[in-house]
Amino acid sequence: MTESTARVDTRLCRHLVNQLYVILRIVKIYQPNNASVANALEGFLNVLRSVAGTWENVTIEAMVGCLYVNGVRLKVDVAGYASHRYIVQEMEKFGLRNIIITDRLGIEELRTFAYAVTEIDGGRPGFEQLRSALDEKGISNISITKSTGADSQLDDKRAQGAEERAKKTYHNTIKIVKQIMHSASHFEAVKLRRAKRAVQSIVDSILHDESFLLSLATIKSHDEYTFNHCVNVCIYSVALGQRLGLSKSRLGQLGMAALFHDLGKVEIPWDILNKPEGLNREEWELVKAHTVHGTRLLAKLCRLDEQSLRAIVVAYEHHVNFDLTGYPAVRKDRTIDLFSKIVRITDAFDAMTTSRIYRMIPRNPHDSVLFLVREGGKSFDPHLVRVFVSMTGIYPVGTVLELDTGESAVVVKPSRDASDIARPSVSIIAGSEGVQCGGEILSLAETDGQGRYLRNVKRVLEADQFGLNVPELLVGPLGMDTAGVQ
Repeated sequence: MTESTARVDTRLCRHLVNQLYVILRIVKIYQPNNASVANALEGFLNVLRSVAGTWENVTIEAMVGCLYVNGVRLKVDVAGYASHRYIVQEMEKFGLRNIIITDRLGIEELRTFAYAVTEIDGGRPGFEQLRSALDEKGISNISITKSTGADSQLDDKRAQGAEERAKKTYHNTIKIVKQIMHSASHFEAVKLRRAKRAVQSIVDSILHDESFLLSLATIKSHDEYTFNHCVNVCIYSVALGQRLGLSKSRLGQLGMAALFHDLGKVEIPWDILNKPEGLNREEWELVKAHTVHGTRLLAKLCRLDEQSLRAIVVAYEHHVNFDLTGYPAVRKDRTIDLFSKIVRITDAFDAMTTSRIYRMIPRNPHDSVLFLVREGGKSFDPHLVRVFVSMTGIYPVGTVLELDTGESAVVVKPSRDASDIARPSVSIIAGSEGVQCGGEILSLAETDGQGRYLRNVKRVLEADQFGLNVPELLVGPLGMDTAGVQ
């Protein structure tokens, strides 16, 4: 196969996966005879014929969060991220290693397959259930193979490796921010190359496994608040940006702008930033000036290219509200930059969910999301808030819940279904009698086969009452060390 042909095949393979995603989503909404369903099925078959024309039968394989079509790995880009992730999760849910499709597949058999998957999805999905359904319905041109124990061990090992790299990136980025802010405060030369590499690693990690990076952003350091906060805002901003369909290069620009949005705080006296009681008017004016300080510092430190100009704008605008109130004062005909509106939301969310010396008990993530929603149209862009909530869910990662079964649980992943953001995946931390459990992970979208949910949220709890270290529960030992840059 020539290099040119390989590129064409890869494009077709991505298109095939996207069309499968469209089918599996649309059959949850419409009846089998609906025109939209027919169009989706025809779209898939048209792409299948093109791919099969090169390779005959087509095998879609899932391994370590990646998809392969006839051995060709499909790289994840921003445009195809949602479909890629959904198909991987569907295959993992059913315990599938391969979906094998012959070139003889017709529209009626494909329709039957799609609705068979949907029917099982509402019950207790598993490999045997799906294989039995395919056999019962006489589906012969789509076959499946089961992920083996060896596959799972390999997947787990590779996933653990990716998570360890993500944790290392997280901690190293905090060190880099700390070093750069220290240098800026002492008027020393600042090198941003390492920060750019770190941000690119964050972008790559989010495209690979968004939920794990959102788990990392639950890490809160009271003593290193400013540095820790900047990295969390970077993660939330890049994750929101990819949901908006930004290109990888623009995600890098957004990440850098978010990482240094609070650079101007290096010129605010430490005793004011960490004052345990409320600030007086004069002190508050000094704090508000950090937006202007950050603008001036970035203009001095950076070459005036597109990336630096976006960072300068964000440093200046990230406390300007959607209705153009806030600070610094701006003209009422001003158009606020998209990156600034993103950071306005992510900065507020992380700040609300972090304890400070003047507010030792932070808002829980659920209440923080509700605040963003209430302030949509005033403090925050309402469209961006909706996208942010679709990303985090109503109960973001790290929220502790009491269920109607008497169990207590912590949210570990947002809902797989964007149409039902109130049913995330959770880890059970206490049974109905209050006994600590082994951390079983389950989805609150799971039903009893008759459409009734097995578990419902009764109320939101505070993590403190369980003595939980939520970040360690989510991502394992933290090994936090921001003392210096290695």
